[in-house]
Amino acid sequence: MRVLRTRVYNDGHGDTRNQKRLHPRGTEKAPERPPLPVHWLREHPERRDIRRGSKKRGEGRLRLEIKKNSDHTACVWSGGRTTELFIYPETAKLEERNFYFRVSTATVEQEESIFSRFPGYVRHITPLAGGMKLIHGGRYAATLRPASVDIFDGSWATRSFGKCTDFNLIHRPEWMGRIGTLAHSGELRCPQSGFTIVYARHGAILEIKKGDEKFTEELGDGDLLAVETGQGESCLIRLSAGKIAAGPPVFATAARPAI
Repeated sequence: MRVLRTRVYNDGHGDTRNQKRLHPRGTEKAPERPPLPVHWLREHPERRDIRRGSKKRGEGRLRLEIKKNSDHTACVWSGGRTTELFIYPETAKLEERNFYFRVSTATVEQEESIFSRFPGYVRHITPLAGGMKLIHGGRYAATLRPASVDIFDGSWATRSFGKCTDFNLIHRPEWMGRIGTLAHSGELRCPQSGFTIVYARHGAILEIKKGDEKFTEELGDGDLLAVETGQGESCLIRLSAGKIAAGPPVFATAARPAI
């Protein structure tokens, strides 16, 4: 069963009644074309909500979703298995290439494999266990271990060497994305007007801070926390407890294009 939690904060205008879960299924149509150009949005300011998740100015809300390990979707790729952790919009499909961003894990079960191509997307990858060497055609080679990250064009012909489990972010180039490791010593600042995904492969207790308010969320093995922030919102996430020796949580952020 998918566990959904919604936290709604007063937006400064006295309205805290309208509550909804993060991306209700069926309320947001998957994009069939690239985002609308900036000049069009400037000429039609009333349509800016298309790129703001139907959020009007001054109605900032912090929305959270906890997705259980059992809710993740797995499928086979040429080199092993991939598990989809989060995709936006929720109705988008990987095979149709109609998503803005996607977060996943994958197992590389062959010593040598060829990555699937994603023209029109940027890819971020880091090993969770094991290591790998990526060769991007005649461009460059990258040797990766846990906590090291490689960012490359999804259209490149990429060959992988070594068996591992990895963590991936794929996003449209107009979005800003990054991935990394959440350690006890640091804070993760969520992007304004965007998404933050924290994946706890071995469980974790997270402390979330928005303004003067603090609260905690406990994640089991393989669970994830998704946070959506609106324009001008500030949110910090800190690791309170986790099985660091087994592998700390990892995160991915995706910020909407600036207008």
